[in-house]
Formats: sequence, structure tokens, C-alpha cells
Amino acid sequence: MMKSMNLFLAASVCLTCLLGVNLPVSANVINLNPAADTALFQGNPDNNLGGHTNFAAGTMANGSVSRALLSFAPGGAIPADAVINSVTLSLRITASGGQSAMFELHSALTGWGEGNKTGQNGAPATAGEATWKANFASTSLWGTPGGLAGTDFAPDSSASALAGASTLVFNSTPGMVADVRSWLNNPSGDFGWFLMCQSESTLNTARRFASDEDALGRGPVLTIDYTPVPEPSTLSIFGLAAVGAFWSQRRRRA
Repeated sequence: MMKSMNLFLAASVCLTCLLGVNLPVSANVINLNPAADTALFQGNPDNNLGGHTNFAAGTMANGSVSRALLSFAPGGAIPADAVINSVTLSLRITASGGQSAMFELHSALTGWGEGNKTGQNGAPATAGEATWKANFASTSLWGTPGGLAGTDFAPDSSASALAGASTLVFNSTPGMVADVRSWLNNPSGDFGWFLMCQSESTLNTARRFASDEDALGRGPVLTIDYTPVPEPSTLSIFGLAAVGAFWSQRRRRA
């Protein structure tokens, strides 16, 4: 009887450890470069710019609008069950129209092809490349040229930020965190973000941003602070084993 009671007490202590003791888990920070980035030019609606050293967003002096597309594929770098603490996107401005401008990120709702065309205005797209008119040239069109809210991108922005003299930084928002969480939960639905000026009716808001192809390595950087879900501690595993041993001993004595 005393032996059985001692075993029961040991099992109880270990079970308490299992329920109440966790090994400390520290947060990790990772910087991701784009898996793809490109621009959509209203002024050159059949051109692709996926291989160029920069991309544009905003409105030029002549009223022509540009929007950019970026995706980062965090699923290849972060555990799917990680807790996302914060998300920051930093872009380097290489040219500016001069007018003060707010920019927004909108979660993309449909796929698109980065393409490989170069030049400030791009070049005629080949099949599968994104243009102002098409998310995949020769295959499918945007809901409307440049993308349709509610069909091609989320109507509500995930974040907004004022363009600085040389950088555009989107500090972490619940919307950005939710987007990354969604991409981890559903990698096949990870289409990245549309980047667009908040007021596309205002002239001279256009900015050019260094792309992932920038020779100086100034392309977009997505910084994700995350905490891995902890694995069961050795102490917890021992507690489970002890509880199992106790009940096994009880059954043999019964």
C-alpha cells in the first residue's frame, strides 16, 4: 500500500509539472526579401516590369497611375504554428514625384505573374506575366485594369504610411500580422500585397522603389518577429511517463 501511495505521489508531482511548467521560448526575428515584385503601369497597360531594378506606385504628373505587387512567402522560413508578434515592411525610394503622399498595403486576393521584363516603362509582356490589364497575360485579366477592390485585392487596407525622403516604412499593424498569419495557414493563398497611393487622384505622388533585382541590394525587406510554439519539455514528458507507470501498476495489483 505504501509503495503504491509513493508512486501515486510521484506521479501527481510530475503531472503538476506537466500542467504548470513550460520551458522559456524566446522570440525570433527574420528578414525576408520578396519572392516576387513588379509594377502595373496604366500608361503602358500591356507591359511587364518584373525583372527591372525598381517598381513604381502612385500617380505621375500626367495622371497615369501605377500600382505595385509584392509577395514574400514566409511559409518557407517560419513554422506554420508560430505566434506572429509583429510585421514591418521597409522599402527604399529611388525616385519621387515630390508631392507628399500616403501609401497603403492591400492584401492580394488573386495570383499574378512576376515576369522578367526590364526598362523604366517595361516591355510587352509574354504569357503569364502581370500587366495593368492582366494578372497573367494571355491567360486571365484583372477584375478591372489595375486590379479590382473586393476581387483582386482587399477593399480595406492592411496598413498605411507616409512616404519619407528616402524610405517608406509600414510599421506593424494588426492587419499586417493577420495577413502573414493567413499566408502561413494557407500558403496556396499567399498572393502578397498590392502597394498603392492612398489618393490616386493627386498628381505627382508617384515613387519608384528599389526592387529585389536592385544591384545594391536595397530591395524590400519584410521583418517578422515571431515566437515558435514550444515543444513539450523533458520534465513534462517524464511526468506523463510517471503517470502512465502509476496506472499500469494499479491495474496489475487489481
